[in-house]
Amino acid sequence: AYEKYSLDKKTIVFNCNVDHSKLVNQAFLEAGHNSRHLDGTASDQERKDAMKWLANTDNAILNNVGIATTGLDVKDIHTVVVNRATLSLTLWLQMVGRGARIHPSKQYFTCLDLGGNAAAFGDWSLPRDWRDMFHHPDKAPDGKGVAPVKECKQCEAILAAQTRICP
Repeated sequence: AYEKYSLDKKTIVFNCNVDHSKLVNQAFLEAGHNSRHLDGTASDQERKDAMKWLANTDNAILNNVGIATTGLDVKDIHTVVVNRATLSLTLWLQMVGRGARIHPSKQYFTCLDLGGNAAAFGDWSLPRDWRDMFHHPDKAPDGKGVAPVKECKQCEAILAAQTRICP
């Protein structure tokens, strides 16, 4: 998916766990890509070096586990790979939001959702009534599944099933 949609673009990858992240990083390296791995066991200096590398390297691919979901503001990230599933809408929005920063080098960013999160939560950019969600949280799941979605045949975006025109 990276080579098809985002080759040589600055990329951040959110993986399931440390072993998974290291394996994905190794696969990127073996394919000849400029990739690094970062997780919670890294020293402060290692984190600082990795973030400086990410900020200053156009084709950087940073594989991480629980490090870059919040507090990271590298505005020229062109691709976010969510290489995991989550049950948290907040985490889904935080991960994808790493690519949503405005920067002169991009008009859009690419999200490769390999965990089926858009099918569960809808596209990250959908309007949400946070006030209603806060005051009227969803009831416990009743086993009937998630809201129906469909894929745009032209751009592969995940859309609410009732959408007639892809935005």
